[in-house]
Amino acid sequence: MAPNMFTVADIKYILDSTLKSWILQGHTSLGTPFQVIDVRDSDYVGGHIINSLHIESNKFKNEKSAETLSNLLKKLRENGQETVVFHCMLSQQRGPSSAMRFSRYLNERINASNDEDELAFIENIKIYVLRGGFGRWQQEYGEDPQLTENYAKDVWKYGY
Repeated sequence: MAPNMFTVADIKYILDSTLKSWILQGHTSLGTPFQVIDVRDSDYVGGHIINSLHIESNKFKNEKSAETLSNLLKKLRENGQETVVFHCMLSQQRGPSSAMRFSRYLNERINASNDEDELAFIENIKIYVLRGGFGRWQQEYGEDPQLTENYAKDVWKYGY
């Protein structure tokens, strides 16, 4: 039986403090693995959330977006990461729209796949957007090497 279709209501916002606790404990509050997806483009400077995967937002909407989305789903399946957290600088446009594009891709897979394992995996996916994006994240946790990699404090001295 095919899983339910994803809608915009399935995309939830997550607080930076919640993501912090997931990173420090190595899994979500439900004990499941997760993946942070950073969709910043030319503003991918000054650091990033530890262990995040950088996929520029334009890769979700260009002619190769199907390949990008397919590769992302494949990576998530290989790592058992049923929870995905998208973000950009502020998580107002690129992060949410990339999360929505991913959910639409999951709907396409639901309609096209005969792979019961893939459908079972998709059925359990949870999609989040980091509230406040990296701009807020770096204010709170930029200087913490357990949470942020390659942080450059001088990049942020005037804000974002």
